[in-house]
Formats: sequence, C-alpha cells, structure tokens
Amino acid sequence: MYRIYLRDAQQYVYPESKTNTHSRGVALAAFGELIDRADLVGQKLVAIISHSNRQLAAHRYDHPEGTAQDWRGRLSDVPHPEGSHD
Repeated sequence: MYRIYLRDAQQYVYPESKTNTHSRGVALAAFGELIDRADLVGQKLVAIISHSNRQLAAHRYDHPEGTAQDWRGRLSDVPHPEGSHD
C-alpha cells in the first residue's frame, strides 16, 4: 500500500492531504500534486510517499530548488519498492 501525505515539523499529518492506494500511478500522481503546490514553498513542511511503511521520497518545501530534497520534475526517480507487483 502506498501512502502519500503532508507532514509538518511537529510530525502532524494533514488529513486532507492523505492518499492511500495500491496503484503506483495513483500514488505518483498524488505525490506530484502535493509537491507542485506553490503555496507551500518556504514552509517547514514535507510531502511523503511511502510503500509498506518504508519511505520512498520526501519533498522538503523549505529546501532550494534543485537539491536532493526537491522532487519537482523527478517523479520518475521515485524508487520502485521491492516486492511490489504494480
């Protein structure tokens, strides 16, 4: 199961940001929508995509564009989880 969500520095998960799915395509689309939110740039928030409780990628809105923590334009680089069949 893929889980996509927005989390703040105090580990609070914003319920309206959550997506749970078995589909990699749906998961990447949801993660892409979160990381493209310009209204969150500069804030201490993180968009997370995980599979089977293992984090695959974390997009930090307070990090500069082009750093390892900036996943915009790199959805195809999100690792494919071991053992998944999608």
